[in-house]
Amino acid sequence: MKEVLIGRQAIFDDRMKVWAYELCFRYGTTHALGSVTPGRATASVLTEALTTFGLDQLVGAQVASINVPREFVLMQPALPVAPERLLIEVSAREGGDLELVTALHAWRSRGFRVAIDDVKHDDPALEELYAAADVLKVDCLGRRLDDLKFDVRRLVRHRKSLLAEKLESRREVEDCKAMGFTLFQGYFLERPGMLRTRAVAANQAALVQLVVELQDPDCDVDRIEAVVQRDPGITYRLLRCVNSAAYGLSRRIESLHEAIVFLGAATVRNLTCLLLISNSGDQPRELLRMAMFRARLCELFAAACGFADRSRHFTVGLLSLFGALLEQPLETLLADLPVSKPLEGALLRFEGDAGRILAGLQALERADWSLLLAMGQAPESIQQCWMDAVKWVEEIDGLLLGTTPRAKSVS
Repeated sequence: MKEVLIGRQAIFDDRMKVWAYELCFRYGTTHALGSVTPGRATASVLTEALTTFGLDQLVGAQVASINVPREFVLMQPALPVAPERLLIEVSAREGGDLELVTALHAWRSRGFRVAIDDVKHDDPALEELYAAADVLKVDCLGRRLDDLKFDVRRLVRHRKSLLAEKLESRREVEDCKAMGFTLFQGYFLERPGMLRTRAVAANQAALVQLVVELQDPDCDVDRIEAVVQRDPGITYRLLRCVNSAAYGLSRRIESLHEAIVFLGAATVRNLTCLLLISNSGDQPRELLRMAMFRARLCELFAAACGFADRSRHFTVGLLSLFGALLEQPLETLLADLPVSKPLEGALLRFEGDAGRILAGLQALERADWSLLLAMGQAPESIQQCWMDAVKWVEEIDGLLLGTTPRAKSVS
């Protein structure tokens, strides 16, 4: 897997719980498959990814969705995965001829689920193709609401699950729910649902104040303890996280003082911020997981690049979604935080090393690895950072929820 990069994007159900992750692949600059046909290349990469990492490492307990070419569907390759864990996506642009439709029915008879991607409207020429699917993915980008409603009313007759894709705002999600969609995909989570012009709620104001104290460069051990002790459950959860496999300490840590000695004040401050933010409200859980993932990947990639002050990179990743978590403009929240000019520049204008990594990470979330590759790291280094961040999120999220991690730990 040295020349293949893997990314993923969440697909949500109507309760904003993650139902699946769509996996995307990119070949490195010297990919060894050469002139192999797209179908065989997809089969090779997918098989190697599943055997190298395992599906639990890539998507946790969720379904994995894979966009495949026509040739792959016709090949009917054996895959090292339980069929119920995989959703096969085929573009509507492939057409609805008998050969393709027959092959899709064969996939479903093996227990796999099938989605038709790039659906625009109810095309009579694709009647049989739609019949061979479990899910119809409707492209909603730039669609007028009335036109979309008209097309959805015609699509529902197929009695398939309707997935609204390329959604850019939470308002669009609500509109699609009202039309009858049950699955949702896009970049809507990272944008605040409603930018509030009034003052933040009391509990959010208290949260911002705590984050203010923790991000103050002069915040010492005594002040960290004072912040933590305001919430009786924080110390317990903090020590659970510190003693987890995610940090790999050689001895059990019994106190906050010990945690700071072994991990450093900056790491403990960032972990405390994460614990506080996890109690910040009723936002979808995946939004917090995205913030955790950004934080850890920024930190790991900074280490891979040899940059100093990796905890600052963690902070940049974590705070990059602070506005979405509290439904406030990030600029407004940062005005209340004692952040340094470099930190503010990284968050708002992608300045400095931390800003470049954040910009690269946001591009990666859109299946664009070019910015991170431009920073001089090999594809395998980027992929290792990505996988390590995924494992860390699964471990820490399980501890935040008081449950076991959803994905199996791999040493």
